[in-house]
Amino acid sequence: MSVPAVRATLHHSAQISRYFAYLVCFIVISGLILGWLSPALRQAFMVRLAPPVSEISQPARSVLEVKKLAKAMPLSAFEARVRKITSARIAPDARDERALASVEERKWVVDYLARRYRVAREPLNKLVKEAFITGREFGLDPLLLLSVIAIESRFNPYAESGVGAQGLMQVMSKLHADKFEHFGGVAAAFDPLANLKVGALILKDCIVRGGSLAQGLRLYVGATSKYDGIYGAKVQAERERLRNVAQGHDISIHLPQKPSRSIIQAYNKTPRGTALSRPKRPLVATAYAASKNSKKVATATASQPPKILIAPASRAAQLELGGNHQKVDGRGESAELGV
Repeated sequence: MSVPAVRATLHHSAQISRYFAYLVCFIVISGLILGWLSPALRQAFMVRLAPPVSEISQPARSVLEVKKLAKAMPLSAFEARVRKITSARIAPDARDERALASVEERKWVVDYLARRYRVAREPLNKLVKEAFITGREFGLDPLLLLSVIAIESRFNPYAESGVGAQGLMQVMSKLHADKFEHFGGVAAAFDPLANLKVGALILKDCIVRGGSLAQGLRLYVGATSKYDGIYGAKVQAERERLRNVAQGHDISIHLPQKPSRSIIQAYNKTPRGTALSRPKRPLVATAYAASKNSKKVATATASQPPKILIAPASRAAQLELGGNHQKVDGRGESAELGV
């Protein structure tokens, strides 16, 4: 091979090497730019480049071992209460797994509530979705939760009553401070999602103790009379409106929250609106307090015994979740849950 041929070959080889180096640099720079613009690609590249540390330091565990470890982990007080309440069965009329199951139904309900209570749609959409999730988790109708919020606070997360009920579901945060610890403290009472969770937990417990939805609503609001069904009738009327809205019906946003007197009287006469005929808790006899000016009680004979009230024992009524003290229909009175 002649000298000119050798020189030409070396020249072409140098050009090829230079072009190859340009190509490699272009690929490397492009990869760095893509990795900087897309963290997901960068993370996927690092995962492919090196195995996770857990796979190197710890042996692989089977699915059964992971489940056993999860069951062995101690539960917090709040998680234990949630598990106990969610596993309890309640009246069928207080739960509805089909409500708000579709995105279209939630959209209709959000639009109706936004126009009726003048609330921004974006946070309301998150709240309605969370109500659906919480309803599935606790075994409650999400429309029932939204109805309680509508009656209690009109979807104002910063509402506070004269007796200290706070947030969307007007929870007595001082009495339920232990439940708000799971969400960071009592200040979480004004957090819409935290208030919804705690309020749903208290409502579910009230329904379980009352044995029916009507009795549970009376316990939740602190009604002192078994015939005081105004609050329950208002919640049920709002729930029925939301159910019709979710089904695609055109419902007026100007309907009053308080139903007519005939509807309230009919609600109080229903079996759900009366006291439980077969209480599950032990019963004790508690005498009515006699009037100071009354002399008939002092001269009562054996044939005319004083009136007594068959009521659950006070200690038996203090369950694990406690009671929700609230105003009774704007009268400014506070009543304790249970007897």
